[in-house]
Formats: sequence, structure tokens, C-alpha cells
Amino acid sequence: MLKHYTATLTEKNVLAPNVLQLWFDLVDDTLEFKSGQYILLEVGNGFRQYSIASSPQFNKKFELLIDTTPMGIGSQYLMNLALGDHIHFRAPLGVFVLHESNLPKLFLATGSGIAPMKSMLEFMHEMRSPQKRILLWGTRTFEQAYYTDIWKKLGRMKGFDYTFCLSKGDVRDHCSKGYIQDALNDIFLHNSPQSFEYYVCARPTIVESLKQYLAQKSVPESNIFHEKFT
Repeated sequence: MLKHYTATLTEKNVLAPNVLQLWFDLVDDTLEFKSGQYILLEVGNGFRQYSIASSPQFNKKFELLIDTTPMGIGSQYLMNLALGDHIHFRAPLGVFVLHESNLPKLFLATGSGIAPMKSMLEFMHEMRSPQKRILLWGTRTFEQAYYTDIWKKLGRMKGFDYTFCLSKGDVRDHCSKGYIQDALNDIFLHNSPQSFEYYVCARPTIVESLKQYLAQKSVPESNIFHEKFT
């Protein structure tokens, strides 16, 4: 059910160039949501959409991940927030959520599209989900990747693996050179493309490109999930 909320900024961190991590505490309320959903943040006379990056196991606080590169109204507003400042928003929204099935899951993200994936993967970890899950995260260089301590922690549990797909720079552990499609090609050498569920979060052009790629692999559209932001 969509509600109006007020929250206080309690933590603000720079995770990578042009990437901010913001933690908020709810004011006299709790936020019930599903992994993958987003909020409508009140900014001036309008609203901006931001995916919740934290697990729904937290219901009195939540995390947002902000790419400040566009330097739009929302980015500037959040960049200028000081600890203790209040925000107002509506939530929860979105149909990009985990589906209950026994299929292994492939999470495909680029840039700050990692936010809902983090929420989903942490939730599955906390619930000790038996489904195999693989994260493929596209960034230009390893230095533009973050949350590495979280991926290492999740990777200690059987059933989860992750790869940074680097279009530039040196390859390190859990890295591959190239794009998400290249990493998928490697996976499909030993696995049927139709045997996975796919969760995709990236710029619209990349989402469409990945959907076309998967369609060419005969993956049914019903196995591909993504958010249609407005």
C-alpha cells in the first residue's frame, strides 16, 4: 500500500567517483516493501524514483544508492542533504521483485542499477534461499565497482557467485574483460539459457539490448524481469 513517509538522513558515504550511499531512519513509522521496489522522493514540486538498496529485513531504516553523474534536480538535492535533514517520499512502488520459483537466478546490472540487485541478493542470503544465483555487474573499470565486501560475504555461502564485467582496465579476481553478454556466453557454454530467471537493471537502452540478446537465446519473456521506470 502506497504511503507518505518522512525519514532522517543518518549516514552519507562516497562509494566510488560520483556514487553516494545514503542511509535514512524512518520517523515514527516502518517501511514494508519487497526487494527491488523503489520510492518516490519529493523534490521541489515533483518526484524522483530511487530503488531501495537495502534488504526488506530492515523496516525502520533504508539505503539509497545515488549516481550523481547526471547532476539532475534529484542528484543535486541529495548531494546537498546534511546529516539530520528530513526527506519526504511515497512508497513502496514497482513490480520488479523476486519471484518464487525453483529456477536459478541471473542478476544483470550496470552502474547504479546494482541497487535493487543488492536488496534482492541480501534478502535471499538472509532467507537462506536454496536457489543458485549469479550476479553479473557491468562497469568500465574495477575502481568503479563497490560493495566488494558485501559480495565477498555473500560469496561465502554456497549458491552465490559474482563477476564484474569490465569494459576497460585490468582484470582481477571475480572479473572478466568485456560486457555482460560476453560473461553470459561463458555461462551458456555449460548451462541452458532457458534454465534461468533473469533480473535486469540498467539504462533503458541496455535493458532492451539484453532482452534482445536473451530472446535470440530462446529465453521466454516470462523469465525476464525488469522495472519500467517512468
